[in-house]
Amino acid sequence: MKKRILAMTCLLTMLMCGSTCFAKGIAFKITRSEGVKQVATNTKDLSGSVWYISNQNTTYSNFIQNKDVIGFRVKRESGASASAYHTFSRFVNRYSLPYTNTPNQGEPLKLNAQIDSEGQYDEIKFEGEWIS
Repeated sequence: MKKRILAMTCLLTMLMCGSTCFAKGIAFKITRSEGVKQVATNTKDLSGSVWYISNQNTTYSNFIQNKDVIGFRVKRESGASASAYHTFSRFVNRYSLPYTNTPNQGEPLKLNAQIDSEGQYDEIKFEGEWIS
């Protein structure tokens, strides 16, 4: 019983302090010839008008800092943009980005990616997380 109370207390504290349990793990391979590719779906879980992206240096990932450039945009289920296009050429951890048109809580979202024209290589294996 004490363990259950402690677990519930920890969970409530995390939620009240803004910690999130809504991270969506993402892992995908993309090639330049594919152009824009939908790589994940999620729902708007966080309050506020920002979303977060992370990438990780894992055995799956072949992302090379300052050589690979990948771009992301969040879209609504209808295909309308919910964010601007953002590019990354380095590893980031829960990098905060604004929505240009903030979705409603619980709204279905899509994460689109593409290899940016500034990138040196034609294939990227990406692993990280998306928090919407």
